[in-house]
Amino acid sequence: MSKFTDRLNRAMTIRNMKPIDLANKSGVSKSRISQYMNGLYDAKQDALFKIATALDVNVAWLMGHDVSMEVDYNTLHKEIEICEQIQKVYGEDAFQLLSTYLTLNKDGKQAAITMLQGLSNNDNFKS
Repeated sequence: MSKFTDRLNRAMTIRNMKPIDLANKSGVSKSRISQYMNGLYDAKQDALFKIATALDVNVAWLMGHDVSMEVDYNTLHKEIEICEQIQKVYGEDAFQLLSTYLTLNKDGKQAAITMLQGLSNNDNFKS
């Protein structure tokens, strides 16, 4: 089970929400929420934000990061601006790469950096 799936189910239990309640409150379809709850898919950015907002939980926590579950509204606006800027300047792929990188532990982060450095040194992968 992914960290996202585990945390989604935990947040729904804590908030006493059923899939239909979350669907109605978030605007994400009940079938998609069921797929997330069963670990078939992890939510993409737009759905993550809608679900986290509906559950009143920290988006980063929902993604599996080691942060508080509760939303820190003082920093939320800054995080949203940063995410929007990353996407605006570097595109969705860069944002997804960063989001994935942040889910890794220390060894995973080092391995990712090493792999990316190897790719960047290969002329077949340069733009």
